[in-house]
Amino acid sequence: RYVREREPGTETISQLLAYADYSRSKLDHYVDDPGALKHTIGGKQTFLERLDAAPLRIDWPPPAASDLKYRCGELTAAVNRFAPDAVEPLRDVAALPRERNYERLRNAAQAREELTDVERDRIATEDIEGQLGGLREEREHLQGALDEYPER
Repeated sequence: RYVREREPGTETISQLLAYADYSRSKLDHYVDDPGALKHTIGGKQTFLERLDAAPLRIDWPPPAASDLKYRCGELTAAVNRFAPDAVEPLRDVAALPRERNYERLRNAAQAREELTDVERDRIATEDIEGQLGGLREEREHLQGALDEYPER
């Protein structure tokens, strides 16, 4: 209530936490009622210090298209109450699977996240298809030998 009704309510949480650490005489230069601010913020300091945006984030690499749609719906409902300006970018994110080749982009993001630099370089520089074809031929040759001589 103090934050909603008084001028310090326009400050960021990090600034309010900084104010809570000020002495009353120093705080007197910034707010009209230092005691009320210290009482209000000081009692909630641990909660405010731990408060972050983690529950409002979308994982990376991004989830499947259906999961993204559901998550964006949840976030829109929550964020619209206190940050309506964040809803439009969230709608843009929700539209990605409809407007772009989302699964291809998602697979690329997953590969980028999971592959090491060495593996990415190998994919970029080596003939992976040729190697795969050679290995398939070798597997067929070995399978033929096993079929021809099953018990030895």
